[in-house]
Amino acid sequence: MRKIVADLHIHTNRSDGCLSYQQVAEKSKKLGLEYISITDHDTLVNKYICEYFAKNGPKLIIGTELSAYVKDKNKRYRKLDMLLFNYSFDAVSFFENLIRKKTEQRISWLEGFLKKISIKYPKFSLELILDFFSLKNISEVHEGLIFGTLKKLNLLPSNNFEIADFYEVFMAKEYDNSEFIKTKINFDELMKIQENLGGTFSFAHPLHFLSKQDFLDIIPVILNAGIRFIEAYHYKHDQEQTKYLLSFAANNNLGITGGSDFHGRTVSTLGEYGLNRREFDKFFHSLNICTST
Repeated sequence: MRKIVADLHIHTNRSDGCLSYQQVAEKSKKLGLEYISITDHDTLVNKYICEYFAKNGPKLIIGTELSAYVKDKNKRYRKLDMLLFNYSFDAVSFFENLIRKKTEQRISWLEGFLKKISIKYPKFSLELILDFFSLKNISEVHEGLIFGTLKKLNLLPSNNFEIADFYEVFMAKEYDNSEFIKTKINFDELMKIQENLGGTFSFAHPLHFLSKQDFLDIIPVILNAGIRFIEAYHYKHDQEQTKYLLSFAANNNLGITGGSDFHGRTVSTLGEYGLNRREFDKFFHSLNICTST
């Protein structure tokens, strides 16, 4: 059995997680994790959080998770999530201004999209999403939660209808909708974030939203941009998918990351997925890593 020493994909209540970073720290220590990375959506770790972990442990690798829509080699838009590790605090204003602009555009688009779904399914509403997932307002809603609400209400076309199908069926027209695309970080903006903040990207849970063929269609774009890590270990990857990603990384001289994608709910368990000692040491030494020590 693999002994996990580092969980590099964790969310707190600073984005869509349930627990505070202090609670995550305590749970991580009890589990014996030596390193963790807090990767809240569109939210940077601040110096106060770094100081807390430096004093109380475990060791923290600063991170964030960013969603982007990128055209693959066939010029089709694909949703990608990227984990950014080891960034600088020197360009925070650039990042915050970009995220604020995208958030305003996303809320405007979401209001229209939710209205379209509620017309088709009268039982569906924004209020139900907020209630099901204990959210405060529409700014916390994303496509995955819309899918989850439809699933809870038994409104999906079939029992084996997965989130990849949701994107294909419900979101296909939105990919070509200029208002929707403007709400998302594009690939140029993603690279601009790295240019300003520094740090290292890892392609998060590649086979969660993508089939293997879709992955192969998008990975040339990722590699050509100089992104050299993929998240191989994730609760949405089964054993076959994990084995495939580990083999792909080895054959293409890529580093690997891994994490539970913990949100404080029962979907994934803190420390269940991540890197073992050998894998983490390789990851750590591949970077000029910035931790809380």
